[in-house]
Amino acid sequence: MGTTYMVKINDNNKIIIKSSSLHGKIDTLLNQINYNLSTYIDNSEINNFNNNLSTSGFKASESLYEVVKSSLHYYESSNGSFDITVGPIVEEWGFKSNYDVT
Repeated sequence: MGTTYMVKINDNNKIIIKSSSLHGKIDTLLNQINYNLSTYIDNSEINNFNNNLSTSGFKASESLYEVVKSSLHYYESSNGSFDITVGPIVEEWGFKSNYDVT
C-alpha cells in the first residue's frame, strides 16, 4: 500500500481487546483490500477486471463491486465529470506513477 497506520483504542467502556489480535485482523483486511483494488499489483482483482474482455461477466469481490457501484453513482450524479474509465488516458499521458509496491 505504500503507507503506515496507527490504531488508538479508547478504553473508557472497559472493553478488553487484545492488540496483537486486532493488529493481525487489520493487516489481513488491509492486505485483502490492497490485493483487490491496487492498480500497482499486476494480478490484482481490479487489474483483472480492467483487462477482462469477456462479455459473459466478471465475478467481483464485495469490495470491488462496491467501488464500481459507488463510481457509477458519482458518474451519474456529476453528469459524467467523475469517470472511472479514464485510466488508459491517464497512463498514456504519463500521470501514472512507476512506483512499485509489490
